Amino acid sequence: MKLMNFCMIRQGTKVLVQDKPKKYGWEGLTFPGGKVEPGESFDAAVRREVFEETGLVLGKITFCGILQWEFSDRREVVFLYKTDDFTGTLLQETKEGALQWMEWDAFLEADGKAEFMDDYLRMLLDENLQEAYCVYEEGENNVFLFYDGENSLH
Repeated sequence: MKLMNFCMIRQGTKVLVQDKPKKYGWEGLTFPGGKVEPGESFDAAVRREVFEETGLVLGKITFCGILQWEFSDRREVVFLYKTDDFTGTLLQETKEGALQWMEWDAFLEADGKAEFMDDYLRMLLDENLQEAYCVYEEGENNVFLFYDGENSLH
């Protein structure tokens, strides 16, 4: 099982966007995040990943739920966070991709968002959702099931 994290960072009407290059397997406009290392808490992991990828130090973060991927040979679990509380100087670019502040509405309408970004956004923005689950099959129309603690939603 692979454990990962993902953090949406907002500042007023803007959101911090990372343009990940194709070589990382999940390319396009996305938010900072990455792998949870052995011996590391989920909170510590998201803070480390955000700092490494952006130069920003996170203050208070909000946990937004879990997004699960089931592949034929493995399972990946992504812990989702959001914040508007941070300090530091934003890096322009790292090996993970270029960084930029985008107006929220422009980001929502942007071409080139990472695949399944709309599903990630649904989890980040809907406070009633707790979990999303997808059985991934290459070349298929993969769909997430969303859970609110009472019901399975689509």
